[in-house]
Amino acid sequence: MSYDLPNQLFLAVVMFGFTISLQMAATLGALEVRRHARASGKALTRVGASLQVGLIATSLLILAFLQSLIWAFSSVRLTFE
Repeated sequence: MSYDLPNQLFLAVVMFGFTISLQMAATLGALEVRRHARASGKALTRVGASLQVGLIATSLLILAFLQSLIWAFSSVRLTFE
């Protein structure tokens, strides 16, 4: 099954919307984690704050990698069909 240009553009827009929505949800979740940690009333130590930020950054990087894989597999699928 081959895809013509309009179908490819439509699928690209859908994939773009999906990955941006996923990234936005993850970022909002990370901000909620930070807000919840501050709302507990206990001050984070420097090490605790650094670990928290490092964990959030690592999680977002892993998510970006997974999004890249989704794009790669969808483009390979479109190319070979």
